[in-house]
Amino acid sequence: MGENIDGHVTAPAVICAGLSVRWLAERLAALGFGVHALDCFGDRDTRAVAASWAAIGTPRAGIDLAHATALAPVLPRGLPLCFSAGFEGVPAALAVLARDRVLIGNSPALLGRLASPSEWREVLRACGMQGPVILLPEEARGTEARTVTWLVKRAGSSGGGHIRRLRPGVSLARDDYLQRFEPGPSFGVVFHANGAAARIIGLVRHLRLQRRLSGAFAQGAAIALPAIGPSLRERLERELGRLVGHLGLKGVNGADFILRRDGVAAWLELNARLPGSLPLVDPCGRWLGAHLGLAPLPAERALEANVERPAAGETAVWRAHSVVYAPCDLAIPPDLTWPEWSHDLPAAGSRFEAGEPWLSIAAAAPSAREALLTLRRRMNILAALPICRDGRDRAATPRKPSQEDLSP
Repeated sequence: MGENIDGHVTAPAVICAGLSVRWLAERLAALGFGVHALDCFGDRDTRAVAASWAAIGTPRAGIDLAHATALAPVLPRGLPLCFSAGFEGVPAALAVLARDRVLIGNSPALLGRLASPSEWREVLRACGMQGPVILLPEEARGTEARTVTWLVKRAGSSGGGHIRRLRPGVSLARDDYLQRFEPGPSFGVVFHANGAAARIIGLVRHLRLQRRLSGAFAQGAAIALPAIGPSLRERLERELGRLVGHLGLKGVNGADFILRRDGVAAWLELNARLPGSLPLVDPCGRWLGAHLGLAPLPAERALEANVERPAAGETAVWRAHSVVYAPCDLAIPPDLTWPEWSHDLPAAGSRFEAGEPWLSIAAAAPSAREALLTLRRRMNILAALPICRDGRDRAATPRKPSQEDLSP
């Protein structure tokens, strides 16, 4: 497998691009595609399945327009371009890569529109949907911003590591805005759009299983719900349908929301691209074929659950995954044997500071409790690997899941 894009094409072939494309590259390769991967990590398992790989940015800075501009002329022309997270803040990078290629999914212009807090606020208003109050920097001046709990967010960012609570005396950067903190469980819904209506693929609950992460709202764990109640499904599909019709969404998308006590969804954001929770609700990649326009939509009966509906007498499967944050300063040796349930594996010689994300793990079990406890046990196994540098700092010690965590 080559490390650099060299213009060589094997048919059929596809370009996949994003902050991290490991799962997408694996699924596309399993579907028979020759994959040209562009991301910011170049993990070992990504390169193992890709015909070629090139860096489109850096892990800390994210996708970079200069990298995309340099790569675009040497990428194979005429291929489909499938993208995931990371372009929200740099839609111009996606536009550059899409020239002379078939872009799968929504347009760079729509990504840029939804990355604007003022535009998102207007979209919710136009669709008659609820969300936490948003204040732009010029609106946050005065006492109102100090009388309730506010979160400081950065427009165009993803992953949650940029989110922090507003503290007295904190000044907002040009791209920052305030979003009122909304109590309640956080969910992500994955859905397919046809420009007029939405079909829910699955629902995940967001959780946090590690302490002292790089940010209190940094991306952590998630668990997929094997079934969605008909009342909640109906409400979500109705509201998602408004977004789809208003924006003309197409393909597989994701949206995050807080479920209030009265059952109303407070919509946090819309991700008009393949969401990071897709592997949990579509582990076999069945919806990727529909997203690429190469296969019909899965049968309607599959909508009763976000995994294959169990047959009579079988037990539903709870699937969970988590980003893992370094428990200490890490240095990856060349001869490390990786557990089969670990993913996004860093290359030998990679170094991470305590609290930085360094790989991901997955688990599947017949109950939510067992799936989350399995994740915790696996975090402990990783923390015991002989990879810590001098000066151990257990900055991301796994915590025991609470009762709230275990009852999605």
